Amino acid sequence: MNTPFRTKFAADVEDIIINGVSESKSFTLTKDGVSILQETYNYDSEGRIRITGLAQILSTALYGELKEGVQTHANALIGINVTGESAISREIYAMRLQNPDDPDGEKMVLAMAADGICYPGQPLLITVIGVVTVRLSRPGRTITTTDIGEAGTVTTVDCDPAKLFPNHYGAGSYMDIGSEIERIILPRPDDSLVTVRFLNRYDVPESLTALYMTEKPSVSDDVSMMYGRRVRFGVTSTTEYTLQSGQLRSEREYDTWQDLLTSRKAQLLWRGQWIDIIITKSNYTRQRRMFYNSKAEISFQTANPNLTL
Repeated sequence: MNTPFRTKFAADVEDIIINGVSESKSFTLTKDGVSILQETYNYDSEGRIRITGLAQILSTALYGELKEGVQTHANALIGINVTGESAISREIYAMRLQNPDDPDGEKMVLAMAADGICYPGQPLLITVIGVVTVRLSRPGRTITTTDIGEAGTVTTVDCDPAKLFPNHYGAGSYMDIGSEIERIILPRPDDSLVTVRFLNRYDVPESLTALYMTEKPSVSDDVSMMYGRRVRFGVTSTTEYTLQSGQLRSEREYDTWQDLLTSRKAQLLWRGQWIDIIITKSNYTRQRRMFYNSKAEISFQTANPNLTL
């Protein structure tokens, strides 16, 4: 029996293939010692058993939540037991979509984009495995460092430089999060910034700050005749809002916008509260051959049809 755990991430788990089989076999999948799937497989005409769909099962069993702190459901010890075969187990981490830039599953900072920007005072949610060092620097020198995360856990931390380095950050400085992510710190342009937090391809929280937001008001309703007059009822908002990136500074910033587009859950920070939203579409085309002056737009509606912003 082959080992299906190609990397430590759920979406990378491969099919199990057992050759030379002459009898049916029982299969058990466990999560932290608790059985989550039990099945019996029969061999085919070539004496082979193929157990498929493990990546989908584990991508559902392991998941993050839109909150800061320890992500208690984002990792677990996954065990595989097949009759007559040696048991296999490994610590596996949540992931819905594979990361082509990390084929060996070495990432400890769970975000697709390697480069980007941030604004002091705006949430910058980063999720890490274990403890990761954040370094605040200026060109040619390190100003200071701090550690985020907790050993043996998956943790979401607000890496807003105004929180991590309140006495040291400034425009022109930048943060290196582990050895995987760099965020250039820019001065806040005005109060039009809009932040969204979402579950990225690793199914853990990440945040994105748009330069501004536009809206296209619309409603859904029914009209009927009552006492000889038309009456409107069942009125709900279908207003669509669009996040505008402004001019992107790095081609890799598209990765964060792409993860927002494919997110299964997202929230908008509005007047100090996180509001559930539903992503509806993207209004940009990624041109990998010519990045200059590129922008990104993603549209959404509020999850609550009775709520307008």
